[in-house]
Amino acid sequence: MYIEHDYHYINANENLLIEKGYGKISIHSIHFDRHYSEEQKEKNRQIAESMTSEQWSRHCEEVAKDFSKPMENILKIFLNKYSIFQASENVSYDSDWDLYFWSNKGWNGKDYMDCFKLEFNTNRSVEKNMTLLNEIIPLVESMEYENIGCRIQYNAVLDKEKIEREAKEICEKLTGKFITYCGIEGKIKVVDEVNNYKTYGFFKKGARSKYYKVSNVEILAMKLQEAI
Repeated sequence: MYIEHDYHYINANENLLIEKGYGKISIHSIHFDRHYSEEQKEKNRQIAESMTSEQWSRHCEEVAKDFSKPMENILKIFLNKYSIFQASENVSYDSDWDLYFWSNKGWNGKDYMDCFKLEFNTNRSVEKNMTLLNEIIPLVESMEYENIGCRIQYNAVLDKEKIEREAKEICEKLTGKFITYCGIEGKIKVVDEVNNYKTYGFFKKGARSKYYKVSNVEILAMKLQEAI
């Protein structure tokens, strides 16, 4: 079993905010799919070149079917240990399930799956989900399946209220001043106000009516970056 820890869904601004205490790295999901080495990929390319398109299509169908059995076996291992919405019996969405199941069965036009993912329960705390992940990783590491990979996808869970509060303070101080925002020179202005709640827009230099909505994450990250 090939295992990959994937942090690509956490961008540079989110990383900065996490470093400064505005959020945490959390687990989003784990994906099970086929995995080939570069040597195997090259061999597959050679096989494809030696076949007609119809032959290659049949070959791919046979390979996909071959992957369905180990995928089902992996899922069974999880079902024996965890409460999985859309896979375990008698598990409702509003219950405190561990994982959320999705596969390409049906979506691929077939009655079998050759890949699936398990998402973590966002109603649980980051700490609880990370504890569950730390329990799952050794389980996955113990699995011996050829040409199957597990991609562990992380994401950022940010303190939205804290970020919004500080972002609004920054916008208030910068209103009407020329700044560089997302690499563009211009000004921040109030574009709407309801019950003392202000919405800010960024107007590119020379723009009068067209503007970009100011992102709380972007503006706070900008100020944090300036302080480094």
